[in-house]
Amino acid sequence: MVRSSGCNSRRLFPVAICCFLLLFSSVDALLAQDDDPGKTPSILLFRVLSTIDEGVQWHEFHWQVANTDRVKLFQDGAEIGGRSQRSDGTIGWPLSMSGGMRMRLKASTTFELIAEGADGSSVSKSQVAEVRATPTKPPKRPPGKSPGTPPGTPPGKPPGKSPGKPPGKPVSPSITLFRVSPAMAEPGGEIKFFWEVEHAQSIRLFEGDHEIDLRGIEDTLSTGGVAAFLTTIDETTTFRLEASDRTRRATSKSFTVKVEDADEPTAKCSIRGQLRGKWRQEVKEHPTGPASTWTVAVYAYVAGADRPVGQASVDSRGIYRVSDLVAGKSYRLRPNWDSIPRDVNVSCSAGQTREGPGINITGGPLLD
Repeated sequence: MVRSSGCNSRRLFPVAICCFLLLFSSVDALLAQDDDPGKTPSILLFRVLSTIDEGVQWHEFHWQVANTDRVKLFQDGAEIGGRSQRSDGTIGWPLSMSGGMRMRLKASTTFELIAEGADGSSVSKSQVAEVRATPTKPPKRPPGKSPGTPPGTPPGKPPGKSPGKPPGKPVSPSITLFRVSPAMAEPGGEIKFFWEVEHAQSIRLFEGDHEIDLRGIEDTLSTGGVAAFLTTIDETTTFRLEASDRTRRATSKSFTVKVEDADEPTAKCSIRGQLRGKWRQEVKEHPTGPASTWTVAVYAYVAGADRPVGQASVDSRGIYRVSDLVAGKSYRLRPNWDSIPRDVNVSCSAGQTREGPGINITGGPLLD
């Protein structure tokens, strides 16, 4: 009732503030609901709001989801990489965002947010971010011509000389995010860079003392959005990202990726667990062909990686076992059949076999 009466009084609230109050009050009741594992994922709020900062238009992101295992963000159909490390060690977006991320766009863009449940179900919402012409400042009036100035009043002071208003200082470039995933790789393994810069005219990426050629994607980086870059690595290396502006003011951040020494023996471990449900089925690869017995495949991924590092063997009792894993790491186990949960996270120690959780297979194989 207080918010409603405030929005009806023009003397108390501008129209823009009323809109924000109504927007967030409309989801208060929804945000108060606890996640229910038995429900499908839902997107309670997804907004990309425009704001003007020092004459520059930015777009801030706001979202809130429920009954959700992870969220994905797409820009004009292309997925934007996750910007933070989650509590389970994987890389992904937080389930709640309230203006903590913003982009400077060159053209109107369609963003899509997808919320995925632990059982693989999903829901999505889209939002169009409009880019409009930057508002221009009103022309300055000649000295002494301000409204209400009595005739004969001496001209005012030149612009910029008003007491108590120091001239504005240019904003220095900053690197709000610089991360490389995975932080420990195998020789020849693929690594992915994530960074986010603000108030930068150009960026440079160094591998030790050698500069990496970033031509072709530099324009994306200087806008303040999140960008990603892939390469391979053969030895432990420190990477350095440098952001600078027109006046050559610069800032930098470093990140070291360790590479396991292939010449030294690596401590190994194993993970085993129980498959339940439809983990073995008669499957026809072609509608007119014969059926054959298929057993579910379970793959192991290093946290944050997209390629599996091992595949489990499954015995006649449905016991899965992944052997020869590098000890001391966190692994994500994921069947290539529909399952509950969709994937699980397990760590193992040197020389040990870690007991993993049970996985219930609920569907058939994911055929190409």
